[in-house]
Amino acid sequence: MITATSRFALLAAACLATANLSFNLRAEDGQLVSGTESGRPIVWEGRTDLWKVEGDTIFCDVRKKPLDKNEFVVSQKEFGDFHLEGEVMVEEQSGFANGGIQFRSQRIPKSSEMKGYQADAGPGYWGNLYDESNRNRNLAAPTKEMRQANLKPGWNKISIECVGKRSRIWLNEVLMSDFTETDDKVPKSGRIGLQIHGGGELKISYRNIKITDLSSSDLPQEAYQHGFAVSVQAWCFNRFSAYESIEKTAQTGSRCIELFNGQQISRDDKGKIGPDMNDEQIKNLLAHLAKNKVKAAGMYCDIPKDEAQARKLFSVAKKLGLYDLVTESVDAIDTIEKMVKEFDIHVAYHGHARNGNANYKLWDPNYVLSLVKDRDSRIGACADVGHWASSGVKPIDGIRILKGRIISLHLKDRAVIGKESEDIAGGTGVLDFAGVLRELKTQGFKGQISVEFENNWGNNVPDIAQYVGFVRGVGACLNAGDIHTQEK
Repeated sequence: MITATSRFALLAAACLATANLSFNLRAEDGQLVSGTESGRPIVWEGRTDLWKVEGDTIFCDVRKKPLDKNEFVVSQKEFGDFHLEGEVMVEEQSGFANGGIQFRSQRIPKSSEMKGYQADAGPGYWGNLYDESNRNRNLAAPTKEMRQANLKPGWNKISIECVGKRSRIWLNEVLMSDFTETDDKVPKSGRIGLQIHGGGELKISYRNIKITDLSSSDLPQEAYQHGFAVSVQAWCFNRFSAYESIEKTAQTGSRCIELFNGQQISRDDKGKIGPDMNDEQIKNLLAHLAKNKVKAAGMYCDIPKDEAQARKLFSVAKKLGLYDLVTESVDAIDTIEKMVKEFDIHVAYHGHARNGNANYKLWDPNYVLSLVKDRDSRIGACADVGHWASSGVKPIDGIRILKGRIISLHLKDRAVIGKESEDIAGGTGVLDFAGVLRELKTQGFKGQISVEFENNWGNNVPDIAQYVGFVRGVGACLNAGDIHTQEK
């Protein structure tokens, strides 16, 4: 028997498109339906004598019997950084007809109320950012003229995005409220709730709610095989578009790709991967990744010293769900540290081969360590073992020098150590891959190992597939304790 306070059980349907989990709230078999996480349903709760589900809509109708207090249907899962979009309709009869979407909020004990931010919905309030049961005032709001110009009869689309201290609300795709929190005591995560306000005769309805969790910058468990997440650097396919690179990555058997800034997005879209991507381009790229069952794990890019420009880049990286940004932007490290703390995205310093320029030092793992050792722990190194070899650095030595600060790897094999040479098939050269992977395993490394095969440019999918299989094979042998390294 379902009681008036029983929980809505949420059934399966989360889709892991990239690093972001998208929970599509919908109605199914008379219940509120959303996704699962770690195989368990994500549970919402609310009064089922008030909240009803019909088709794809959840609603509360109190036109005949107004409530004396606010009521909510609330997520059990908490969200920190996220993007939410959905549609709301308020059918007014009399009195205070109002509702809204709570976020970064909590239930107040022994009360029907919630405490936290609210995206307001209702006559005279659409698009406001209100602080419910806390400061009890609008924190940001559009002008009356802006609200009325963008309000539609019937259903209206509300979008909410929270990243760090910043919260923004859109009404029908037009920005209404933009607020940056200055009080460090205000929680940066919390539950999401759909509200009906007490005191009015109204019906409020919600549908097509989609929440994309932007909080976690970690790689998903699905990326790991035998303890390692093997990706492909899109530079391997720099003669092709990003869309084609994703397709080729899938053909190699890898489930991750490291993008590079400046690559053309697709044959049809001449835009470039990077900070100037708009929301539509990001949405389409994520859809193409999901279609090919590939995750964007990182991006190679320059990071601007200017904070506004850097924030633009990190915002795109967050929307793409990237684990790390790989860079050589030494002069921007102060800005980088601020962005890392704000967006929770790793940054890995990459070095090319020693080139005779005394001012170029990123080839040296000791220099990289001196650069990052006193910085946020999410700032470290991208260990390019091929370029290290060309510079005369044994990869396993570099890995040990940078212990605890390795964010990611660029993987390639070489025939010799100490001079430039072509990339060759994985495991056929002089680099001690088994020793490197064993050391990484010992250090608890959880980043991506990105294959970067810079040879046979027009037809290198088989070569890269060999690398992907080789790393997984070494990982399996390490797990079984059945492998020897080159070290005595």
